[in-house]
Amino acid sequence: MSKPIRESSVTTTIAAPTPVQVQFDPTPALSREVLALFRGPFASVRFPDVDLARLETDTEALLRCQAQAEAIERDLEQARHETREAAALLSATAARALAYAKVFAMGQPQLEEALRSVQAGQDETPAERGQKKRRGRSAGHVGEQLPMATSTADTALVTALDGAEVDDSCGDMLEEQAAQ
Repeated sequence: MSKPIRESSVTTTIAAPTPVQVQFDPTPALSREVLALFRGPFASVRFPDVDLARLETDTEALLRCQAQAEAIERDLEQARHETREAAALLSATAARALAYAKVFAMGQPQLEEALRSVQAGQDETPAERGQKKRRGRSAGHVGEQLPMATSTADTALVTALDGAEVDDSCGDMLEEQAAQ
């Protein structure tokens, strides 16, 4: 809203400041109480460097800083989300490339050796990759283990395969190719 101000014969319009919207109001409690005093019983009181206008100007500056910080945090969170998505995409592409490379390298000892070094890196333990140690009970503590819940289809498959010979011709073929 605008309030007209009359100065001699010229009419000037001053726009009222737009309220700053923030999710978290960082205004200190004491400052809120003093501001309430100067909006109420002390509204007409002016000290040399402090009055209601100065308090409201400082409050608006604080809220603008908070709004800017919140906007930066939203942008940062969006950038982090995009980074996680890009990392997941890269991991999927790298896994697909590794799968293609494994097939391509079959029967080529130099390429197979190069792939072994990449595959060895996948088998690293978390400590070898520099991740934090797990917290919790020590490895020496072994508690009672609960039986695994299985579906009836899993149980039927295990029962059917129990004691049956497994056709491992595919594995034999791969071993023969690797030996060549």
